Amino acid sequence: MEREWQERIERLEQEVTQLQAEVARLKHNDGKAHVAINAEENPFKSMMNTKVKAVIKPLTEEASIETSEPPIATKPPVEKPIIETREPRKSFEERITAILPKLFMLILVLGILWGLKLASDFGFLSDIVKVLMAYVVSIAIGLYAWRLEKKKEAITAMVVSLYGGSFIIGILATAAGAILYEIFALMVALAIALLYIAYGIAISYFKGNQALTSFIAFTSLLLPYLLEYMNFEKVFILIYIIIIFGALQLVILQHQQQIALYIAMFFSLLAIQLIWFTQDNQTSYFAFSLIIVLALFLNSWWQLFKASEKWKVLQEGALFSISSFTLLLLNIVIFNKPYQIGYLFIVLALFTSLALIAYKKSERHVFDVAATIALLVTFNIVLTFDFAEGYDQLALVLAALAGIMLAIRLQAPLMKITYSVILFNLAFILYVTTTIRPFWHAENIAIIALIIGVIAAYIYGKVPKGEPTRFESWLAKYYVMDSISAAIILYIMLYLAKLDYAYISTAHHIPYVVFSLTALCMLVVLAMDNRWLGIFAPALLIVCYFTQSMALLTTGFMDNTHIALQLITRGIFIFVLISLLADLYKKGLIYQKWKKFIEKYIEVYIIVAMLITILHFMNVASYLYMIDIWAWGISVMMKTLLLFAAASIAILLGRKRQWKKVSAAGFILLLIAICKLIFFDLATLNLVIRAILFIVVGAAGMLLSGRLGRK
Repeated sequence: MEREWQERIERLEQEVTQLQAEVARLKHNDGKAHVAINAEENPFKSMMNTKVKAVIKPLTEEASIETSEPPIATKPPVEKPIIETREPRKSFEERITAILPKLFMLILVLGILWGLKLASDFGFLSDIVKVLMAYVVSIAIGLYAWRLEKKKEAITAMVVSLYGGSFIIGILATAAGAILYEIFALMVALAIALLYIAYGIAISYFKGNQALTSFIAFTSLLLPYLLEYMNFEKVFILIYIIIIFGALQLVILQHQQQIALYIAMFFSLLAIQLIWFTQDNQTSYFAFSLIIVLALFLNSWWQLFKASEKWKVLQEGALFSISSFTLLLLNIVIFNKPYQIGYLFIVLALFTSLALIAYKKSERHVFDVAATIALLVTFNIVLTFDFAEGYDQLALVLAALAGIMLAIRLQAPLMKITYSVILFNLAFILYVTTTIRPFWHAENIAIIALIIGVIAAYIYGKVPKGEPTRFESWLAKYYVMDSISAAIILYIMLYLAKLDYAYISTAHHIPYVVFSLTALCMLVVLAMDNRWLGIFAPALLIVCYFTQSMALLTTGFMDNTHIALQLITRGIFIFVLISLLADLYKKGLIYQKWKKFIEKYIEVYIIVAMLITILHFMNVASYLYMIDIWAWGISVMMKTLLLFAAASIAILLGRKRQWKKVSAAGFILLLIAICKLIFFDLATLNLVIRAILFIVVGAAGMLLSGRLGRK
């Protein structure tokens, strides 16, 4: 009895616990997580507890009579509410308030400059007074910003704008005093400018404002043009650029300023390149300057990339763009210069190191970018070799194919895209510019290697390698691989046509070998699994086949050369059509593969294929007459017999498969054949051929009539 009461009490307590948990969950889902779930504050819960106690109390009292041990009550767990914390967002007013100081500071600087110009135009101020006034304004604005910062009387954006305005006014005053007015010596101007630049970098470091850092970088890297005007040695100017860029890295890394890094890098490269245009035989200094700046940039970029969680895709794209731009500038500087390959090997080592570090840290996208740039550098190294004529193109093709295969192996999307574009351009250039006579020369071998390599890369890329990546899913979604297979087939056809014109068919005639291969390939591709060639390759070959059919039907009479080749080509086209008709009739491999496209319109397809077959047979008959294989009368008779044969086959097939449209087409052909026989053949053929024709047609017609009568 005691055990039974104890079990009943435990069941009731479990139900109470479940009810309390359900109430807590409902309150949390209704957005009331900030209110503590308390039994005393919840009327529903209190009511439930009251009812449960009313049931439990007599039970426990009755149980306590029989046993001296009171039941142990378990306190239900209380769910703690989940409180979501969100970072406060700046309001529209706060954003405008942060932008306005910068805008007004720009307006103030422009106003001061225009005011000084007006005073100068009217002769109120001398040049020395104008420059001194500019320095006074610069210092006053800087002191005012310092005072506001100490007293905390202004927002941060205001203070930063004042510091920036102080800096730019001082720099402009120095440039004007040295270049425009020639008030003081150039070395004095340089010393003042360096002081201002040191001041700018210092306030950037202590204030940590990215816009200010970017502005200081832009302005500081304008000084090399002043140094060039002052006829300083190029080495001194390059050292200055490297020091300024290196100093800015301290600010950028301290405050995680990605945008400032890209701006500083761009203007550093621009300064080096513009100074290079005035250089004289100092290539090595400029090349090493570009490499040092690139190394500093890569180090800072990697540090910032590791520390950031946002905009990683944009950072990777910026790395590729800046690196490619730097490589382009370096190639311009070192083109056809001594030790060109040495500089490229240093750059290759930089990007190879970055790729290895990224690979070890499992940053696959960064590895993709770095490896892509490294292979681009490899391209440049290949181009520096002194190849024999044509072999440089072969080397480029092999290098591009190596890049494609490596990209597929490493699942690197950017590398795939980059080297696919390179291969496309190489294929187009080689096809347009390359002659194929003689066959075994380097340029033609480059095209053959390109075709073989692209096919191998395509097959390797189609082989499944586990779960597809996001990039591979994108390729499949937009049928990119299907388009590539169709492009490869089209390129092979164009190249074979070029070979055909050069070695088999004469100029301005049909490439019969290519036509024959196209027809046979269409038959094979229609029966192949779509997983390998996709949906575009069969469509391309079908279009090419029917286009080439029209070419054969319309131009055959103008070409009396390569007679055997023309007959073989026409025979292959007829064979392909008959094979397709047989497959459709028997519901064979091609029918089963394309059933959803064929089943509904199968009669139309059969009628069209039969008509094209008839046209090809008639074309062959006419062509044999044109080349004097047989007489004109035999050609006319063969065409009539062909019409009767086609009509009979269509009628019999239609009756057998219950294809009404095919049967109707057969009767129409039969009517056309009878009309031709009576109104044309009877009046034009000689007696012998007429007799043979009428006998054959009459006998065949009697057999057909008897067959139809039995059906």
